[in-house]
Amino acid sequence: MKHRLVALALVGLAGQSMAGGLFFSEYCEGSSNNKYMEIYNATGATVDMTTVTVKTYANGAATPTYTFPCTGTLAAGDVYVIRNASANATIQAFSDAVSNITFYNGDDTVVLEVGGVAVDVFGVIGFDPGTSWTVGTDATGGLDNTCVRNANICDGLICADNATWIANGAPQWTVYPVDTFTYGGSHTANCSGGNVPPVVGTINYTPNPLTAGASVVFDAVITDGDGLVTTATLHYGTSSGNLNSSVSLIATGGGHFSNVGTVTAPAGCSSLYYQIEAMDDDGDVSTTGVFSAPVQCVLTISQIQGEGVTTDASPYAGVTVTTEGVVTFIQSATSMFIQDDHGAWNGIQIFGARPAGILQGDRVRVSGTVLEYQTFTEIAGTLNITVLESPASQVINSELATIADINGEAYESVLVSTGESECTDAVNFVIFDTTDQIKVYFPTFLPEEGACYLVTGVRYKYQTTLELLPRMVEEIVACPAVDAGDVVNTFSLGKAWPNPFNPTAEIRFSLDRSAQARLVVHNVLGQEVAVLVDGVVAEGTHTARFDAAALPSGLYLYTLQSEGRQLSGRMLLVR
Repeated sequence: MKHRLVALALVGLAGQSMAGGLFFSEYCEGSSNNKYMEIYNATGATVDMTTVTVKTYANGAATPTYTFPCTGTLAAGDVYVIRNASANATIQAFSDAVSNITFYNGDDTVVLEVGGVAVDVFGVIGFDPGTSWTVGTDATGGLDNTCVRNANICDGLICADNATWIANGAPQWTVYPVDTFTYGGSHTANCSGGNVPPVVGTINYTPNPLTAGASVVFDAVITDGDGLVTTATLHYGTSSGNLNSSVSLIATGGGHFSNVGTVTAPAGCSSLYYQIEAMDDDGDVSTTGVFSAPVQCVLTISQIQGEGVTTDASPYAGVTVTTEGVVTFIQSATSMFIQDDHGAWNGIQIFGARPAGILQGDRVRVSGTVLEYQTFTEIAGTLNITVLESPASQVINSELATIADINGEAYESVLVSTGESECTDAVNFVIFDTTDQIKVYFPTFLPEEGACYLVTGVRYKYQTTLELLPRMVEEIVACPAVDAGDVVNTFSLGKAWPNPFNPTAEIRFSLDRSAQARLVVHNVLGQEVAVLVDGVVAEGTHTARFDAAALPSGLYLYTLQSEGRQLSGRMLLVR
């Protein structure tokens, strides 16, 4: 309202009866509290702003976190700026209102409503993209940037899901560096009457994601409000500033245009950049922004994690990648961990919605965007997950390591086992093994302060706290005490000795009468790895020997069964 627009406003919507024409023209997520949202009036008439509400939905919430009812009126072609209360003087000079709807970060959703009906949305209601919304062609464009609506946009847009936002919403914006305030308080839009240039709408391509060397087919919806689209051209290349190849797009019906020439996808782990130019029968020309289509990037987990790289961040941060691994732990509906081998550098968290039915122990192929969340590497965003084997033929066992090593970058998201460790803080379940300490997160287990434990779990980072996540209570084991007299002439099962062991252990057991008996060993996935006894066993005490020379380090469970009775114990193989 403080700065008039130097542009023509859209004419034809009378009074306040409008289905669109009022939209967000700028989103600023600057340093500190330098944040504001700008609304532009392209209706061609003055808007009663008391009918307008702005809402912020934080962290994927389905209901608004903050709500601001606007006041006053907004003239046609003018802007209405809502700022953070602590924004700097530059922002204050062109602002019209102050509200906590600006308490957003790069992954929050902001909604513009008129008369209680949403007419424009920055992001997607009820979805958390992770670190940031994709804006323009920048996967983190909504974080610490200024985003300005493109001049050819004259109405709001509501996207039902993140894929639609990335395809249709994000390209409507141009991203400028953090603390760019020069566009605030005014907006340029080409919403005039007279000749109407062609409009390039939804652009799709196949295959999606692209694969290296594949022939790419584009399909674009191109329309002209006052005539015909006469020519359309796709310009493309391997960088946004080098679109040195072109092919014609021809009409295929229903406003759709497709390329007649061959477009070949570049090498893996890169992107194909493209732009569409269209002309109508009036000679009006429209040119889209430059978009990017990522080429499938098939990597090992250690490559994604950056084995050998000196920084904590993945060398592929922000890149869409594909990898394969065995599911080692399903933490929640949106979080699971996979590994493609034992040990250091070989684990990663998969964060986001996934198909139903995926089980621990399945081998999966995952495609998604590599993100760094507080220096913790994850594959997130829009995920494409395929089950390759259920269960996998490959078994991932835990890696024995000191807590000092477990706390290092190499063991991020890796299934590990500690040696004997003392509980130094029973309230927070902190264990110490003389090299370092780590928090164990298993809320239903009540540890004893000063007690000794062997713990197996996935190394995680919650905000700034390193944690060990046991997958089940059986992975929290009290340190064994050797007691040669723990087996008597009853139905009983003694402790494995030694425990931990490498590579052999002896297990004593006793039967109170001659009977059929079976003593078996399983890994933590429940897979049988050894049968030590299977047959009729005489009354008395016996000793079975378990040789794990061919098995990987980790926790093993041994079970004695006889005449419907069953006893179990645990032992830890340490290489």
